[in-house]
Amino acid sequence: MAEKDKFFEDLKEAKEKYGDDVYLLSIEQVMNEVFHPSTTNGGELVVMNEQEQNPSTTNKYVCQVASDFELRPEDIEQLEIMEYLNSTQARIDMPDIFGIEGKNSPEKKLEDIPSFSLGIENNVITQVCNDIEKVETAGAIEEDAQDVDGEDDDDFVSPIPIVRGKSRRLVKVGRYAKSPYIERVIDLSAKYTNQDLGIWIYMIQKINILDPIFSWKGLTCIREHMQTLKMSTTLFYSVIDTWSIILNDNENYKAEESPMRFFCPIGSLHSGLNVDMNVTESYSIFAENMGYILNRYERNLDNIDMVFFPINKHGHFYIICYNLKKEACDVIDNIRHKNPKHCYGRTPNILHSHFTRYLKENGLVNLAKRMQKLQPSFLEMPWQSKSNSTDCGIFVMRHMETYKGDLRNWDTRFTEEGRIQDNQIIRLRVKYNNSILSSNLNEMKDEIQNQAKQLFNKGAEKRLMDMVAQVSAAKSSNAQNNKGKGAKRKTVTFAANLARSFDEADT
Repeated sequence: MAEKDKFFEDLKEAKEKYGDDVYLLSIEQVMNEVFHPSTTNGGELVVMNEQEQNPSTTNKYVCQVASDFELRPEDIEQLEIMEYLNSTQARIDMPDIFGIEGKNSPEKKLEDIPSFSLGIENNVITQVCNDIEKVETAGAIEEDAQDVDGEDDDDFVSPIPIVRGKSRRLVKVGRYAKSPYIERVIDLSAKYTNQDLGIWIYMIQKINILDPIFSWKGLTCIREHMQTLKMSTTLFYSVIDTWSIILNDNENYKAEESPMRFFCPIGSLHSGLNVDMNVTESYSIFAENMGYILNRYERNLDNIDMVFFPINKHGHFYIICYNLKKEACDVIDNIRHKNPKHCYGRTPNILHSHFTRYLKENGLVNLAKRMQKLQPSFLEMPWQSKSNSTDCGIFVMRHMETYKGDLRNWDTRFTEEGRIQDNQIIRLRVKYNNSILSSNLNEMKDEIQNQAKQLFNKGAEKRLMDMVAQVSAAKSSNAQNNKGKGAKRKTVTFAANLARSFDEADT
């Protein structure tokens, strides 16, 4: 009773203060509808129109409450809901602070609603109340809907969501999904596994060479291109592009302290770096393809620390890496050049011009200005070779996999040029083939692994049979040799008296 009295005292004071406020009258009207003013039994609210007592007064109400009146919990809840809805209606009908017509003006079009609007219709209170009534009478509505033979209910209007024109949100993996035990770099000292060998046998088959054996979101790599991983074979660029897909996915599981790296494919940006094309025209192609790549991998330049551009010119692969965090530009090549500035032509300059312009046009103006003044650094590594252009694609894949912007602590596990390094490259060819084809990103993974298992078991069985046959043949040959030698062998008979000398023995 104390809460009830306080409520009506506050309501009375509000009316005396604000006079004919429409919202206070609405609250009284809602109470009148909720508590059935036509009845005057104990415990119910009686609302009388003051105009009946005083004809000179209009649009005012006097609340009279029975002495034993108490609000039930469900009545209070209903009252709070209706009060909130009335306040929502007030906000919707409120004119614009700049003097423009209200949001519910007939001239206001749906597309004029701000992007954060839910698109709720004008008569929000009536609509919500109608929806509540429909829920309470669901059975009757279903019966009526059957009588209409499936026609739509014209009384129900679904809120129309407004499409927000904003950039794609960067999808991140939670820190609990990032484990220090996840090995993102291939171990050069690891032995070949059965899966390595089985998938290698699957890849080198001379059948269906034009069929894709890697597929991810419409991007494919055919068997013929993957077969360039064979020993002493120059890599095809699509293999590096496929490796970029794997590496970009691995960045989702990087440690928090590691830089966020982004690996661009060669095929998508190659035409935008054409030295024979007009700069304006080539930049248009570069910008379009760069935007397409970032959207496909759901990346934003604001969240990227390092950008890798693998380059293929005149059959040779190398990398131009932009470190946006440290503001550096590194050229990484497996071949050590005496005069590196004269070895790469205009390609680095065109890429530098295009990329800094792209940064500027995408909101990173200050960074673009600072990056534009950079001069490329030609990195020198102890594992560089003098003229190994055959394996340059494998070096690029390894450099992309391991380089994180710190030259001093960079460890590819490569030894200096020589026989050991050659064996490491052969091992990487087999390991990279397995990593690509057995990746979870490969939509053909299960089929490939099943076939690889069958091929490996078949090959192992054949090798076992060959080994048994070779051992049997060797034993048979040894037996025959021993038998032939035994016929010609001289027998030595020692004297009965062992005290005699060896020379006196009877032969």
